Amino acid sequence: MKDFLDSIGPGFCLAKWTQATMHLGVGLTHSCHHTKAHHIDVNAIQKDPSALHNTQQKLDNRQAMLAGHRLPDCNYCWRVEDANAGVSDRVTKSSAPWSVVDKDAIVNQTWQGYPRSLEVSFSNACNFACAYCGPTFSSKWNAEISEQGPYQLSGTVYNRLAVQQIPNRDNNPYIDAFWKWFPNIIDGLHEFRITGGEPLMSKETFRILEMINNGLYKNLDFAINTNGCPPEQTWQNFCFRLKQIDDKNSCKSVTVYPSAETVGADAEYIRDGMDWQLFKSNIEYLLENTTQVKVSFMSTVSILSIRRMKEFLEWLNFLKITYGENRVRADLTQLKHPKFLDCTFFANKTSISLINQSITYLADLDHMTKERNRLLTIKSVMQNAKQDTLYKQLNEFILEYDQRRGLNGKELFKQLLE
Repeated sequence: MKDFLDSIGPGFCLAKWTQATMHLGVGLTHSCHHTKAHHIDVNAIQKDPSALHNTQQKLDNRQAMLAGHRLPDCNYCWRVEDANAGVSDRVTKSSAPWSVVDKDAIVNQTWQGYPRSLEVSFSNACNFACAYCGPTFSSKWNAEISEQGPYQLSGTVYNRLAVQQIPNRDNNPYIDAFWKWFPNIIDGLHEFRITGGEPLMSKETFRILEMINNGLYKNLDFAINTNGCPPEQTWQNFCFRLKQIDDKNSCKSVTVYPSAETVGADAEYIRDGMDWQLFKSNIEYLLENTTQVKVSFMSTVSILSIRRMKEFLEWLNFLKITYGENRVRADLTQLKHPKFLDCTFFANKTSISLINQSITYLADLDHMTKERNRLLTIKSVMQNAKQDTLYKQLNEFILEYDQRRGLNGKELFKQLLE
């Protein structure tokens, strides 16, 4: 696949055509979770709802890729490829069945114009305010920044309130366009995924679950992101709906993507709002009460998550053994933004030792080879990266984060900060 991509151009990636993520609460989209989201023209979608995916920026970027250019915003993959640190996501995403199916049409420029893998956020409503998230994607972050302003760090300002959410009570032209467009593309979708905010806090999510439960999309791989600790009885309701879908085989597959990469107080610090014990209990409840639903952890590897990541991998191993290797996995992805939490810029004896602990633990576990290879790639990128001076920003962020939220990261991560 890499040879094929490079034969078209060194920056060519099928995901720019075949994959889409849309944040309908704020009118943003991108075609890869490693790149920045950009604005969707509200006038364009009123004329043609497919402009939710085919924005002018994407059209321009596609032509640049076909012309042999490397897009600067795709540097997540360039870092991996230039460091010879394994297979980049440019190759992985382009190798997926939902990309390969349109390979020739894209090259020949006869592509039909709709994605095969679609991820949608209906709202930023969320009861978490994770350290690396922000007001665009979390209502809890939005409330904090609206009240206390952005974080003033040396040389940068973190989490300005840049993009305002359209209130749920107001008419949302992006959601209106989605419901006009969705029936026209659903039969061609391979994957459909709901993200957030916290998707289980959106009524649109349960509308989708009901549609799937009715057996309308038998060939669809359905997925949903979650923080794993939604308010009140939402989790039990969610699991009940999934059990209905599971029992009736109402779609091809169901995958739940919870967010976690470390344990205990470290997890609760990074993902402010989490109750670690409740999170563990909820995930095990889901696996216990369904037979085919898969759990794939979105594990964001940052400088703060590596301290107890080995313990998380031990729990992951327990889940695999208990519920089946084919039902549980973790996608260990290196954090790219904000830079002061990116472990690339903190490659020293302590951080490399912590990464090695996890790699060594996984060495003899054949059913966790993918997770180990991901960590080997991250370690290689760290060792080959040009070091930066971000220790001051990291310390300033933790001090401000602690003060605003009544936490004590300075003590919790003392070893790393020193």
